[in-house]
Amino acid sequence: KSSNNEGVWNEDNITKLYLDVKPPFWRQLWFYFICITGIFILVYIYYKYKLNAKLEIQKAIHEENERVRKMASQDLHDEFGNSLTRITILTEQIKSRLASQKYDEASTLLTKISDNSSRLYQGTKDFIWSIKSDSDNLFEAIARIKDYAEDVLSSGDISFSTQGVSEELKLFTLPKASSRHVVMIIKEAISNTIKHSKATETILSIRIENNYVNIIWKDNGKGIRSKNENGNGLENMKSRASTIKADFKVETENEKGTNITLLIPIQKDETK
Repeated sequence: KSSNNEGVWNEDNITKLYLDVKPPFWRQLWFYFICITGIFILVYIYYKYKLNAKLEIQKAIHEENERVRKMASQDLHDEFGNSLTRITILTEQIKSRLASQKYDEASTLLTKISDNSSRLYQGTKDFIWSIKSDSDNLFEAIARIKDYAEDVLSSGDISFSTQGVSEELKLFTLPKASSRHVVMIIKEAISNTIKHSKATETILSIRIENNYVNIIWKDNGKGIRSKNENGNGLENMKSRASTIKADFKVETENEKGTNITLLIPIQKDETK
């Protein structure tokens, strides 16, 4: 709309200009659709992630249960099955001796049955202890070894002492499911000392170095003079050490005295 020099405006022939201003992309329908679709996709991805995480946890629990069942089966077979088999055989031998009136031999066999029954009872206690939640604590494992050594050595002529056994050990834990193997290895070493070494002194020594614990069983006996001596016991100890990825070493000093060392990683319990 305009006017001339005399101030007359054109009221009829007004020129009109039409402008079409489009909204920005974030205010258009296609953008709303993409945003809503994206939200649904993100929700679905999150749901699948949580579902997969839950499935992984269930899978890990299942695998752990299977591992524990397998370990329990193996331990029951090794610890209980062998003892029960020996008891059965000895019982049959006693029947035979009694039938032929060989009472002295029967008495000896009854003593062996008593020993096997005690071993079976001790093995049962160890197995039940090993599946308890506190069995991985280093102090609990060492205390169990110490109690066993004091029990079996108290009635003989072999003295027993300890080094490095203190309340500080409660601050550390052994690798998961390794405590039973640790206890069984040192108990086997103690049994070998009693049966074969003719020792008069024994020491259970514990040393913590960095993130490892050295568990050392020492005796002043005759030592291991050949690979065949105590062969089965040593092989069992080596096998158990390999199972828990621990270093196992047997040393005889000048064919006198034996040092059995078990080196195993430990962790500090941050809850204590």
